[in-house]
Amino acid sequence: MDFIQPRTLLAEDVSDDEDSELSEPLQPHPSRLHPSNRPDFPEPEEHGNLREILHQRIEEFKADRQAAAAAAARRRSRWTSCLPCCCGIGEENEIAEREQLLPTTPGSSSSTVHHSPRSSRNAPLIDNAGLSIIERVFFKSAPGRPQVIMAILLRLSLPDSAPVFKPARVVDLLRIAQARHFRLSSYVDPETMIAHPLATNARDLPCSYRFVKRTADDAWKDVYEEEVNTNFDVTDVSKPLWRSAIIVPEDMMPVDGPVVDGASPLVSAQIPHLVTSTFDPDEGKGKGPVSGNGSSSSSGVSVEDRFGRDAPARPPGQRNFEIIFTFHHCLGDGLSMFAYARTFLEKADAYHMNADELHLENVPVTMEPPPILDNLFNPSIIEIVPAAIGTFLRTLAKRGKRFKGRKPDHKDEKGHGDDHLSVASQSMMGRAPSPSPSRSSDSSGLSMTGAPAASSRATTVATPASIHDDIPFEVERPLKKQAHTRVRFLWFDEAFVTSLRKKSKSEGTTIAAVLVVAALAAVRTSFASHAKYRSKPLPTHQGWVVTNSLRHMLPQSKLLSGGAKQDDEGLKLFGGYAGSVTNSSLKLVDDSDVWERCRSVRKSIASVFRASVQRMKLMNYCYRHPSLWSFIQAKTDLSKLSRSYSVEVANLGAWDEPAAGPAAPRDDPRLRLEHFGGVVNSSFDGVRGLFTLGVITLGGRMSVAVGYDAASVHEEDAELFVASFCKGLWRLREAQGKVTVADIRRL
Repeated sequence: MDFIQPRTLLAEDVSDDEDSELSEPLQPHPSRLHPSNRPDFPEPEEHGNLREILHQRIEEFKADRQAAAAAAARRRSRWTSCLPCCCGIGEENEIAEREQLLPTTPGSSSSTVHHSPRSSRNAPLIDNAGLSIIERVFFKSAPGRPQVIMAILLRLSLPDSAPVFKPARVVDLLRIAQARHFRLSSYVDPETMIAHPLATNARDLPCSYRFVKRTADDAWKDVYEEEVNTNFDVTDVSKPLWRSAIIVPEDMMPVDGPVVDGASPLVSAQIPHLVTSTFDPDEGKGKGPVSGNGSSSSSGVSVEDRFGRDAPARPPGQRNFEIIFTFHHCLGDGLSMFAYARTFLEKADAYHMNADELHLENVPVTMEPPPILDNLFNPSIIEIVPAAIGTFLRTLAKRGKRFKGRKPDHKDEKGHGDDHLSVASQSMMGRAPSPSPSRSSDSSGLSMTGAPAASSRATTVATPASIHDDIPFEVERPLKKQAHTRVRFLWFDEAFVTSLRKKSKSEGTTIAAVLVVAALAAVRTSFASHAKYRSKPLPTHQGWVVTNSLRHMLPQSKLLSGGAKQDDEGLKLFGGYAGSVTNSSLKLVDDSDVWERCRSVRKSIASVFRASVQRMKLMNYCYRHPSLWSFIQAKTDLSKLSRSYSVEVANLGAWDEPAAGPAAPRDDPRLRLEHFGGVVNSSFDGVRGLFTLGVITLGGRMSVAVGYDAASVHEEDAELFVASFCKGLWRLREAQGKVTVADIRRL
């Protein structure tokens, strides 16, 4: 076997000239190379000076490498600048726009961020006290249009150790909880969209609240709808963008004093009609159990018919009240809303309720703003290409026609108005129409001194026991002209939720996925009664959205390292950290296997983190290029994108009781939590679901608040949806073996 011996360079391989400019590694003489490896240049005897030839070849090689590098740089430059350049704005204008777009804090240079989009990849995109990118979109709602508003309701009972209800202490607890959250203690500058604290201690904090006299057991439903339909004045820098409403019986109403003087009446900003009597929110709602003939008698109605429809019974006596916390969505997400409720309930006990003074001047206001997730990302174009392509492909992948909210039509073919059509629809269902109750409130709706006269909430809709898919609605049901969110509150006790969770687990899925599929099936039931679907089949595909949380990415969170959910600091912050996963083309027909569809939805929900991060990076990249961001804003009409999906499920997850539960001992000093629920406004431009479901599970009890816009969904459509949804959950819990969509959605 021949071995290759190491070879040393000979003297003739190297020039004797010490001033030689040859900087490349020494090469062996061409004559010593194998013929197949010799470079292709003339022999020395033909040109004389081998050193000059080598130097020439090396310089040519260097030039080729430099030219290749320059070409690669030009290609990268074209890729990174193609999107901004397509808007017709040059680089200099882009940098100038970014400097103008970046927020600045008046009178302070420490919190001001000045940088070119490409000057530093580590520079923060948004001021630490500013609103995130999506929150800025929420903040800049079109004038005169509904804002993105969310609200949570709590019904609380006083413990035995707190015999007297003190309105002043409730207001104090509002301020104490407010002081714990930076954004709730600050105003948002409408120009820079940066939050600035309003006080340094809880006593000096401006707090918007009102007391409402309870004149009927379900008066809180009217108050809740007024809260989510009343805009905030985002130009008012004297108070934060949140408020409270406390509904109490007459003997618990505050009398003259600081509490009354400090109350704030509900005044709508930019949309005056939302708090006047031009819209009748009581039309189409039934007060009590509904029987087969539409009466308010409980006779003849099975447990299945009323399942999920009734709120928990109010405890006897007058020692309970409802409190509603309402927030502009630009301040935080759904878990932020719950975080404030938890903070409030932490101090809601007999000690604080019985105290004569809580010394709010000693309660400091949090001055540290919540983290901004947008500052954690600075994606390159390579990172956002998959998200952009995925968005485009999902748009192309839509198959079949969708269920869409109808547009208001206040005249039928014969010129009759809304009342005529409503009567016609009721007559076709074999019952006499019920007159709509009237409000007795003043122009401001509800006030400190009283509430609108309790409506009878007479039943004017079809009932679950009397509606079937074969009822021919030949007269189209009319819609309201104005945008107005309606809310139906559903309630499922601990025993049912436990059994449904067990059943879902045995089928390899989750309650969240079951809620999505049951809601999609209910949409089919709701639309099956439309005249347009009498002669053609229902759509075969539907879209759905499920929101989730990205709070485990926060520095304060310990969830990824196994920290307890209840005590995690990242889950106690008030800020925007929500993500979502969507599916615009889920096939769902009457023959579909429900459990198989649930498993498919569960698999998609599992990808919520990846989908949310990709979407956030895409938005982050666009926002870092002002010309591109301006182009997108100019070309995007959110009103045309509204209700692109059948349902959106905003699930806050399952939690332990944040207060004393129904089974707590009588000597428990905490206030007892009897009822709860919450959802986001469903009338703003860009709302994704035709029906929005707000799901909260506390101590095993689950509340589902169904929101919809009266200008897109008629009350009879909503009634069909709710009835089918509740019955579907009941049947899934009881089902054995294979279950089809037709099995669970039939009425």
